[in-house]
Amino acid sequence: VLALGGTNGNLETLEAADGTARYEVGLQDLPVAVGGVDAGRVHVGGVGDVWAVDLLDGEVVWKQQYGGQTRVNAPGVGDVTGDGTPNVVTVNRGGDVLAMNRNGDGALRGGVPNVVYAGPLFADVSGDGVEEVIVVDEAGVVRVLDV
Repeated sequence: VLALGGTNGNLETLEAADGTARYEVGLQDLPVAVGGVDAGRVHVGGVGDVWAVDLLDGEVVWKQQYGGQTRVNAPGVGDVTGDGTPNVVTVNRGGDVLAMNRNGDGALRGGVPNVVYAGPLFADVSGDGVEEVIVVDEAGVVRVLDV
C-alpha cells in the first residue's frame, strides 16, 4: 500500500502492485504530511494534529491534538524511550517535539529554539543504546535531542 497526503486534507492510498485506489480518508486538516509506518499504521501530521491510520482499512486509530495552529511535519517512528517499542515522534514548525506511544499518548516532550521544516530522523548518537531525535532547523543546524 502506498499512502499519499495532499493539500486537500485527505490521506489517499494506492495498491503498490497496480496503482489502483484503495481508499481515501478525509482528515479535516489542510494540508497533511504522511510520515512513518509502524505495525500496519501510517502516521500523518496536519495543522496542530497527528493521526495514526490503519493501512488495511483506513480507520483512524487515534488522533492526538498537538496544540495550536502550528503545522506538524511528517511524523517519524523510532524507539526514543529505550523500551524496545517504536514511538511516533513529531516535530512541528515551531520546533516542538512530541514522542507518543502506540496508543497516541504523550511519552516525551522536547524542542529546539528554531523553526523546523522537516520530520525527525533517528540514530543512537550518544552510544547509550537508545535512539536520539535528530532535526535540522531553518538555519541548517543539525540538532540532537535526547528526549
